[in-house]
Amino acid sequence: MLTAAGAIEVKAPRVNDKQTDEVTGERKRFSSAILPPWARKTPKVSEVLPLLYLHGLSSGDFVPALGQFLGSTAGLSAPVITRLTEQWNAEQRAFAARDLSKGEPQSEDRGMWAGASVATNQDLSGLFLVRAAELYLRKGGRFGFVMPLATLSRRQFAGLRTGQFHAPGHQTLLAYDVPWDLDLVKPSFFPVPASVIFGECVADSPRALDQSAELWSGRLPTANASIQVARTRLVRTTQETASGEGGTTSPYAARFVEGAAVVPRVLLIVENQPAPPLGAGAGRVAVASRRSPKEKPPWKELPSLSGMVERQFVRPLLVGDSVLPYAIRERLRVIVPWDGQRILHGGDERLDLYPGLAQWWREAERLWMKHRSSKRLGSGSTSAAVCPCSSRLPNTGLPTPRAACTSLQLV
Repeated sequence: MLTAAGAIEVKAPRVNDKQTDEVTGERKRFSSAILPPWARKTPKVSEVLPLLYLHGLSSGDFVPALGQFLGSTAGLSAPVITRLTEQWNAEQRAFAARDLSKGEPQSEDRGMWAGASVATNQDLSGLFLVRAAELYLRKGGRFGFVMPLATLSRRQFAGLRTGQFHAPGHQTLLAYDVPWDLDLVKPSFFPVPASVIFGECVADSPRALDQSAELWSGRLPTANASIQVARTRLVRTTQETASGEGGTTSPYAARFVEGAAVVPRVLLIVENQPAPPLGAGAGRVAVASRRSPKEKPPWKELPSLSGMVERQFVRPLLVGDSVLPYAIRERLRVIVPWDGQRILHGGDERLDLYPGLAQWWREAERLWMKHRSSKRLGSGSTSAAVCPCSSRLPNTGLPTPRAACTSLQLV
């Protein structure tokens, strides 16, 4: 039995539970008021666990939780209080310091990451629903979740609406029912427009979340009105949910990983350096990494790269802060290993035709592989920043970037 003072072993005495009532003939069941059947923790523990979470994991302050958990800290010795708080603080720090970038992100594993223009709109609600179904819902089990209204139509939830989630080692299939759209219920229940998603965990034949939803509308006297009052004030109809999949897409969208970003800059963005006494060599230019106070670990701790790179691979670059109203600031310079035919990488024999570029690029690849935040960012060949090339997109006249065009991404 788990109590406020810790786990204790309890042995319940045997009782005669087979007697029958002389009048009715029914079996007399014995139920202990001290130790109810199946009890594994005292009520005090169940009450205080939420407080332990709120005071501890969320704020890092375990002293209030300690007092609630043990009744009072007055009867505890200083070493016991110190030991408990240090232990819990250490666990809280480890929890807060978890590196969520290691390994394959759970949303991407399950096909739920949309990224691109909706990357900043994604939250954990969809992943929470799927993980709850994976961990706690048996086949045939049903669920209902209050979710953002965007779940019904917006692109950041497109993966969730499929009902099919394939993670390493297992898969989860959901059959969705008709959802509820609560946006027109006033006053609003939540800070954001809300919906309710229903469904069932199935072994096969998943059912995608249909665009049609049951629309709830009406005005309640208070947000916590009773069900009797709500029934007289609310109207329920079925209508098609507006799709959020429209809109124009950049012709470069399929070739960009992080929008128009060039990262890590220390490996790609350069500035001219004075030539050595004997010169940089025909067709080469002396360059070094262009440093910025905005660099983040681990790149800010790395020493600058320097070398003499063939001039054809040092290209002008415009980024977001290069553009001012009615003016353009000085162009940056970026190393792009495009030889007119393809993007070169460290294992490409053509790279050795350009010794200056080869030295720079192989060192950049080595540093990238050593310090990248996730293995999902690739290994093998290289793609780089904004790259001009000879072919053009149909009907646009825009140059087609042959690389991923955003980062030193080894894919």
